[in-house]
Amino acid sequence: MSSTAMKLRKAIDALCAARGKISYPQFCQLMHEHDDDERIPSVRLSLLNASEVEHILCLKPTKNNQGLNSFPTVPLPELLNKNLAMTDGTLGNETSAEASMRWRMNNFLLFAFNIAMDSHSEERRLLEIHLEPRWSFGPVRYKDQAVKLSGYPSYALWYGDEDEAASNVIVAQSKRLRGSDDGIAEVLGYMGFVYHHRKNANKENCPAYGVATDSRTFHFVRLDNDSTFVTATLDSQVDLEKAFSLLVYVLKEAMIVLSTHPKEPSTQFDRGEGSAEPLVSARSSLRRKVDKKIQYQKLKAAANYSEEDFYYVAVRELSRET
Repeated sequence: MSSTAMKLRKAIDALCAARGKISYPQFCQLMHEHDDDERIPSVRLSLLNASEVEHILCLKPTKNNQGLNSFPTVPLPELLNKNLAMTDGTLGNETSAEASMRWRMNNFLLFAFNIAMDSHSEERRLLEIHLEPRWSFGPVRYKDQAVKLSGYPSYALWYGDEDEAASNVIVAQSKRLRGSDDGIAEVLGYMGFVYHHRKNANKENCPAYGVATDSRTFHFVRLDNDSTFVTATLDSQVDLEKAFSLLVYVLKEAMIVLSTHPKEPSTQFDRGEGSAEPLVSARSSLRRKVDKKIQYQKLKAAANYSEEDFYYVAVRELSRET
């Protein structure tokens, strides 16, 4: 029997003991306790430099700035300008720098999203925003060792249902930038997690977007389906309208991606070609989170069967996914 089936049989045993009344958080805890991935050592993504991220996740920079060099100008909302000034006035001291960055970025995202939605002709969809979710990805080869990469992006944004999160996600990392390209490596790493999930799910033509920013300097990143990425840096203190316009453009592009990619992703595993290392990125915490919900629903449904049918149906159905 596969390891996944064994894990789920243990979860099924617990469900039977609980007479079908196990909660989703309890189920996730059961899965966590039997998760072999937890034995792999974890490395914080923020510790890696740009060249390490590119090598480990098989990403390549390109000089072609397509996708970030041409975008329409959006008039800066007067209220946004006022809110940014109020934030700077209230949280302008050094000890409040991090809070100021978060408040400023919240305002940027709020106004940019509403403008993007107003121009979208299709069914209105809510923007899901998760603050500092824990993402992990692996195994990958790092310093001749199999490890997981992990971290906490400041924001993960997507449109629609949770099972579409890894299909049109935008990653934003808000942190104090000390160098001209500071922050790009970390946000590129998170985008690499998303890229490999899409590749494993046989998704095509779904660029991922990222922003590394201290809410004043904006490093925009676009990662395409061929693993190449481009960057564009804008200083909002020099041209606030231009930086805001590109943020609106990125949010609009993500909605277009959502309306064009297949609704039901394939779960076929694909390691890809030309990987820099024999041990390449294989799994995403985004997908595992969705898989757990699917498995949980199957277990709840199976609780309505007799005990004999319960084991037969659950193990048979779930073994198909392995």
